[in-house]
Amino acid sequence: VEKVKIAYRMVYSLFDKLAFFLRKYLDLDISERDISFRKIWYVKKGRRDILREDFYHKENLPLRGLFWLSKDFYEDYEEKDAFRDSIEPEAKDLREIRNHLEHKYLKLHLPEWSKSDEDEFFSIGLIDSLAHSLYRSDFEVKTLKLLKLARSALIYLTLAVQCEELKRRTEKFPDSVVVSLPSYVFDDRWKC
Repeated sequence: VEKVKIAYRMVYSLFDKLAFFLRKYLDLDISERDISFRKIWYVKKGRRDILREDFYHKENLPLRGLFWLSKDFYEDYEEKDAFRDSIEPEAKDLREIRNHLEHKYLKLHLPEWSKSDEDEFFSIGLIDSLAHSLYRSDFEVKTLKLLKLARSALIYLTLAVQCEELKRRTEKFPDSVVVSLPSYVFDDRWKC
């Protein structure tokens, strides 16, 4: 159980690390305190957040995929009227679990523990104001969902960097030719 909790925390923190990488790689003018995977795409104009000029005309489709993936996360803004919704229905719950893992604690239960009010003996262990109670199987499903999002984010990031590097190389050396390198498939018995 503890390994799954550690995996959840590490995977959730990966998204902010991706935001820090994008800030450095794309040379974005954002202070370190304002970086998060959800907020890196926007700049504040008055009371509204609008898309950064750096991303507005960028013809990097994997980067756009990463942008839309960021919409799967919940961000709690200070303003009451700010946009809090995300595309992912479980986004707020995923963030709440992460906050409980980092700052409070998460209480995981086996299916034998009932949440019914009829059986006071079993439900007394579920009541706790500091903890977030969750069935172990539900937590494992949410961890796998987060791992799938991380896998998608890493694939998008890799492709976005490749696209950006090709663009930079073309701008730096306009007359250069990019040679393809064929890859062959070998049977496993030929591999050492």
